[in-house]
Amino acid sequence: MIFDKLTKITQNNDNKNDTLIAKKLVEMYINKNFLSIKEFADTIHVSESLLTVFSKKLNLKGYRELISLLKFELAEQVDANFKFSHATNMDKEINIFDEIKKKVFEIFNKIKDGKVYILSSNQLKYYSNLIVEIFNLNNINTINIVNDYLFYNYIEKINQNDSILLFFAGQGNEILIKIYEKLKEVNKNIFIFCSNSQKYKLQTYKDIFILDLKSFPSSYIYRNISMSYILAFFNEALNLL
Repeated sequence: MIFDKLTKITQNNDNKNDTLIAKKLVEMYINKNFLSIKEFADTIHVSESLLTVFSKKLNLKGYRELISLLKFELAEQVDANFKFSHATNMDKEINIFDEIKKKVFEIFNKIKDGKVYILSSNQLKYYSNLIVEIFNLNNINTINIVNDYLFYNYIEKINQNDSILLFFAGQGNEILIKIYEKLKEVNKNIFIFCSNSQKYKLQTYKDIFILDLKSFPSSYIYRNISMSYILAFFNEALNLL
């Protein structure tokens, strides 16, 4: 694991720059606050090229891949903690996660050969952004629709061979709904992951999966547990290519 390698580097004083960079990366991981390469370089007063060199020492392409892997490892850690804390109930709940895996694999097989657009509400952006990153790292052309005001630029580029993943939960999603209404006019390959309370707002879709887990409260925490599994299963599907 990248985090384990970084921890070892923090204990090595042979290269002060590497030690400094590794300590900052460990701090970001613990605080769940990942800086851009420019922000990172400015914070610890090193060059961006030095961060690229450091990443390559870990056999990675660069800083972006390093941060993506750290985010993924953090997501897996959350998942592992959840499994441990619910060990006594997992026999009863295992079918829930089997259901998530089945649905993710079905959707992945339908989208893996084309361009993918991802649109997410704020509540689910952490994991949806990670999905964008792991897709692109595995050569699936994926575009994150991040700026509501530039939405029509995306509309002009989307065609019938593309796919759209929509992650929808929480409140204050009026703009997101309007974007969805426009999207379904130009593309029918829309796959939706949403909370139970929000699904009635989305009338037309290719496929849908409800994020709220059976036998658990409908809440932000448990939806993000679902999202961590979705991320893990998409990664597993990528590894089978």
